[in-house]
Amino acid sequence: MKLIDLLVKHLGNNGGWPIGAEICAQDNDCEVVFYSAPGIHRGENNLVWTIPAGVESAVVKRRIFIKLADDMETAVIYRGQYEAALAASKVKEWDGEGLPPVGTECEAYDGAQWYPAVVVGHYDGFAFAWNYDHRITFTVNEIDSHNFRPIRTEAERKRDAATHAMASAPKPCGHAIYGICCEIYDAIAAGKIPGVKLEGS
Repeated sequence: MKLIDLLVKHLGNNGGWPIGAEICAQDNDCEVVFYSAPGIHRGENNLVWTIPAGVESAVVKRRIFIKLADDMETAVIYRGQYEAALAASKVKEWDGEGLPPVGTECEAYDGAQWYPAVVVGHYDGFAFAWNYDHRITFTVNEIDSHNFRPIRTEAERKRDAATHAMASAPKPCGHAIYGICCEIYDAIAAGKIPGVKLEGS
């Protein structure tokens, strides 16, 4: 387990992030030491972190002992990193019902297609989400909460692509065939159609 994950798990029961500390790192004896400013490095014996000459930093009193982190030799954790990881750990897994909580990574619909998005706030019954790649803002109320959905798995994305391709083929019966395509795809995936299987399965 990485140091940041161990801190999120154990630091709260050990007094939290100490006042006056900006960074922390773990020595080989499992001790996490907090420092007042960046600039620490591994000492000559590579067992502990040290403050180089000329660096204006000091050891903050609180030290804790936790399980040795997998990245103990290189990990230096800043206070902001810890606070962000702690906040993320408190976001409950959203099941797709209602508006997603702040901090949820999900998919949002703009009326034409789905985009990955992060819910950045709630206000007056609305949830606000943001797509970083396309710089798109989504504003959705409780009634239209179906315009948010959990991030699709790889299998779900393959299913969507296949059923949309089948439904887009020339057809005499309109868009009603899309539901039939979904049923056919699911039957193939379940192995219910002899002689036909999905690629990679």
